[in-house]
Amino acid sequence: MVVPDQIRAQLGRILTSKAFAQADRARAFLSFIVTAYLEGKKDEIKEFVIAIEALGRTSSFDPKSDPIVRVEAGRLRNRLKMYYDSEGVQDAILITLPKGGYVPEFANTTQAAWLIAARNPIILFSAGILAGLALAALAFLFFHNAAEPVEVLRLSLIPPTDSTIQGSRISPDGKMVAFTALQQNRRMLWVRSLDSPEARMIPGTERATEAFWSPDSRSLAFFGPNKLQRVELSGGPPQEICAATIPLGGGSWSRNGIIVFTPRPEGVLFQVRATGGTPQPVTALDHSHGEIIHRFPEFLPDGRHFLYVAGSGKPDGTNLRIGSIDSMDSKSLLEGSGNAAFSPPVAGKPGLLLFYFRGALMAQPFDPESLTLSGGRTVVAPEVLYSKGRADFSISANNVLAYQPTSRNNLQLAWFDRTGKLIQTIGPRNDYFALRLSPDDQRLAFSEEEDFSSNGSIWVMELGRGMLSRATNLPPASFMPVWSPDGKEILFANGNEQRMQLLRQPPNNSKPIVFLDTPGPKFPTDWSANGQFVAFYTPWPDFARLKTVVFDLRDAESKQARPVLLLESQYNEAEAVFSPDSTGKGPRWIAYTSTESGRPEVYVRNFPEGDQKWQISNGGAWQPLWRRDGRELFFLTQGGTLMAADIKAGAAFRAGIPHPLFRTTIPPYAGPPEIPAHGYAVNKDGQRFLVNQAVYDAPGHSLSIVTHWAATKP
Repeated sequence: MVVPDQIRAQLGRILTSKAFAQADRARAFLSFIVTAYLEGKKDEIKEFVIAIEALGRTSSFDPKSDPIVRVEAGRLRNRLKMYYDSEGVQDAILITLPKGGYVPEFANTTQAAWLIAARNPIILFSAGILAGLALAALAFLFFHNAAEPVEVLRLSLIPPTDSTIQGSRISPDGKMVAFTALQQNRRMLWVRSLDSPEARMIPGTERATEAFWSPDSRSLAFFGPNKLQRVELSGGPPQEICAATIPLGGGSWSRNGIIVFTPRPEGVLFQVRATGGTPQPVTALDHSHGEIIHRFPEFLPDGRHFLYVAGSGKPDGTNLRIGSIDSMDSKSLLEGSGNAAFSPPVAGKPGLLLFYFRGALMAQPFDPESLTLSGGRTVVAPEVLYSKGRADFSISANNVLAYQPTSRNNLQLAWFDRTGKLIQTIGPRNDYFALRLSPDDQRLAFSEEEDFSSNGSIWVMELGRGMLSRATNLPPASFMPVWSPDGKEILFANGNEQRMQLLRQPPNNSKPIVFLDTPGPKFPTDWSANGQFVAFYTPWPDFARLKTVVFDLRDAESKQARPVLLLESQYNEAEAVFSPDSTGKGPRWIAYTSTESGRPEVYVRNFPEGDQKWQISNGGAWQPLWRRDGRELFFLTQGGTLMAADIKAGAAFRAGIPHPLFRTTIPPYAGPPEIPAHGYAVNKDGQRFLVNQAVYDAPGHSLSIVTHWAATKP
């Protein structure tokens, strides 16, 4: 018997633990349901009440359209398991949240062992030969037994040694999974049969991304450097299908031998024969809705219609649509959804649309003939890896589901020298973005989204001690920090898509000062060395492209806010950074990225005139940064290689041929709705680089495989 005082003490231990340290919603959720239970208010532990009392929703909350309670319940279960598997392993009291309800349960350690075992249906295999043999045996039983198995198998597939899975696809027959994996900074395509203990690397697939299967499960298509390719599993080198310039939107292969894919970082979908040919557009952008890119197509069973995501620069404008290879017309299906796939009918139950929504993998009944949704949504997985605009999940024709079950804390800050040699790791595993190093190299400012769709904050880390402190705590969200030239202040953005402020404050959580408050989003990128200019980019007002804007702080002081557009063009231009200023007269040059060549490249212009231009990169690049003395300009290629170009900027600007320094694990820019933000920083003399690298053994890099998953759904 567990008494209330023991429960309260255990609740306190959990709420102050490392596992819950940065999980505000999980703490609020757990505190509410446990307190309500102890106060005899079990009847109030309901979805509607939790949403309002614990998660901050208003009285207009509708659980049919907003799955936040179900999603957060799943995350809370995962976090409780994380706690009891680590720092709480010796605790005397076990607090659990049973699936299918929100009323907590409590047990002492004598009850705990069988409770944990009874409530953990996932068969988790550790790395090694025994794990592989166990997985093979279970998969053999699944594939070779009766045609209608009654049991659902849940398996975890561990990636190859010292590697991290970057994207996966289950084969149409449900017998194999293909994935791209980064191993020692080398990205390759792998295939693993579910009845085999090991995965095999596919030769000739260096730098492969976004692989997808042929309908017969005998071939794979994938994107290599500047081209779409296919490879047969039976052997032979990859064959080129057509050109594709830095594609980041995936593809799909129909039963009719047609491939629909995204050939470049922005624009429409194209179709091409799987045997090769000249691609032709198959969708059209809807500029009235601010559409910028169409991506992540998935064919429906008829082989003619396909699902795809229409990415928009407008607030909440991204939506899931249905297109056809027979027409340029399309139909909107879901607003605010990510990529989707169709799960066929099973055991008399309707087919389901699986889709990504607000951090979770969701399901809703869908008729592929009438192309309509019906019924309510259910949560399939409360967390699924979401990276570069795509959630990593796929479904086979016989309802085998594959997905990566988490998306947080799989990065690690680390110092590297110019050869890529690891010097030192810094701080905890994380999901930080928009890294900015202070002028004295002692502190790092960065953004962190504490939970999907929750308020983001600016944090500052003392690099010498790895100590973290929150610099901002403002609603609705703060992000994209930039240091002042003297390191005494941080400039950042705060607001929403309708209106956003630029603010400045010392990094000690003091009251910020607003210096620009105008409509539309703003993403600050630099503060000039003489303290006079601030650069930011914005999609405002048309949300059709990114525009770089320069703001003179003297105007803010005189209450005459007059941001000036750096360039009048039809291309996306962002990430502007000013050259260092050795004269005190202000920056002479400004580096930025532009898509005028059809892909992002790094350019330099004279400043403030802007009438001269030099292209620095070639082959796709982003994230430019100046060395503090102005003698080098660094940037990242789309493949993640850190490059350096020597700069001689006297009376005239001269740039040397860029040369590679080392490979990072920083993925390429995926396009809207993602915002470009730095994943690395460079110290004053340009000899050390702080990179937020992928962690090979981070939780969540395994794949979850669920056979006959739809049989468990209502």
